[in-house]
Amino acid sequence: MDQTRLRELLEKLASDRITAEELHRLMQAVQDDTYTEELDQALRRFQDLPIIPHLDDQEQSLKSYQQITSDKRFLQARKQKRLYLTWVAASLALILVGALLYQRLSSPREHLRNAFTTTWTAPLGEQRQIELPDGTSVWLNAGSRLDIPRNYNDNDRRVVLAGEAYFDVQSNKQKPFTVETGSLITKVLGTAFNINSFDASHIAVTVRQGKIAVQHQAETVSLLTANQQLIYNVHTNHKQVHDVNATAMIAWIHQRLRFDNISMADAGKALERWSNKTFIYRNDAIRGCHFTVSFHEGENLREMLNVISALNNFKYEIKNDTVYLDGNGCE
Repeated sequence: MDQTRLRELLEKLASDRITAEELHRLMQAVQDDTYTEELDQALRRFQDLPIIPHLDDQEQSLKSYQQITSDKRFLQARKQKRLYLTWVAASLALILVGALLYQRLSSPREHLRNAFTTTWTAPLGEQRQIELPDGTSVWLNAGSRLDIPRNYNDNDRRVVLAGEAYFDVQSNKQKPFTVETGSLITKVLGTAFNINSFDASHIAVTVRQGKIAVQHQAETVSLLTANQQLIYNVHTNHKQVHDVNATAMIAWIHQRLRFDNISMADAGKALERWSNKTFIYRNDAIRGCHFTVSFHEGENLREMLNVISALNNFKYEIKNDTVYLDGNGCE
């Protein structure tokens, strides 16, 4: 791991964008004798990180850094590798925590968050359309979140997605558009595509037009063109690419729901997000029923369940915010 990568991980840690995998790598580097020199350089240049100029008092954070690195114990520890590594880890933690804590105490917590990102959310039962500063349009599905860094569109265009969103990206060859979804990174110049990460074990990337590259740990997983979909298993790294009707796959942005050979368990999750209700299965056999059906804009939950229950041989009851499913199911 070189100094550039270390600094990148420090930036992500400081701005609360680091993934569990990246944090594990950073901690390994802190404890590994191999990276002693790189950590020393990265630590000594920590004051150059973008997070520092945005603190209310830059001198306060730099003072913390200088106190640590000028401490006699720190200088002595450099001569003893084991103690030195301990001090590197401690210094890193003190600088990060101290700088962030200082701003938390000196300004509202929400101000700290907004200094780094703008966060858009779509509550359960709702969808949201967003226009980014560069003209890119984003549709957030119910129960989703999109983080936009403060430096968006400065040198590049990077966003972080949790949930599902459809992107219609404004073309700009000088500034690629990047979506981080868990451990996957989707890069484009100008195109329209959908990412679904609701499933904890799989991420689905679907292209409606244009071409995109999907990466994992800086390695290209797949190149996708119009009407292609990637299903990526985040646990096994197994991938599947197949042709789809992309227009049908993104029907949700027009308030239409389409279920294509889907299990009732997965359809139920989608309906829970769409309706903001909880589904209770009184017979687990119902969960395994598969079906295909489309619903148009304006159809309500009861109308949808009338069709789905008839297809899968079950009955339903809606009580307040809960939907109870009972019956023999498709067995």
